[in-house]
Amino acid sequence: MPVTKHFNANPTFETDIDGTVKALKRAVFASTSGDVVPAVTGKKIKVYAYAIQSGGAGAVCQLKDGSGGANLTIGWEFDSREGVAPSTIKPPAYLFSTSPGTSLYAQITGTIRVEVSYWDDDAV
Repeated sequence: MPVTKHFNANPTFETDIDGTVKALKRAVFASTSGDVVPAVTGKKIKVYAYAIQSGGAGAVCQLKDGSGGANLTIGWEFDSREGVAPSTIKPPAYLFSTSPGTSLYAQITGTIRVEVSYWDDDAV
């Protein structure tokens, strides 16, 4: 069973994105394949920062637009304790987003930890 913890990066931190105040959130996921951020009906999950770390040699992780959906990142391959943290960008810019109403899914081989900073936004 996946172990997932979802929480706000800072419960009082909000930002004005295109004239609307949005709560910026963070999800931490440590497991085998599964939803890093669950789907939100009618909303896209817009990711502005993420980090991935391996818990063992030969681990692979790729973030996807839902289970079986399009690839949102490359397939990162790691040795033990290696990781990646691409540059963070400032909202309202984002690195990638899911389709409306679709989860952010991690396809994982081995042991991986994923941290994602995001907000959910109307499907525009």
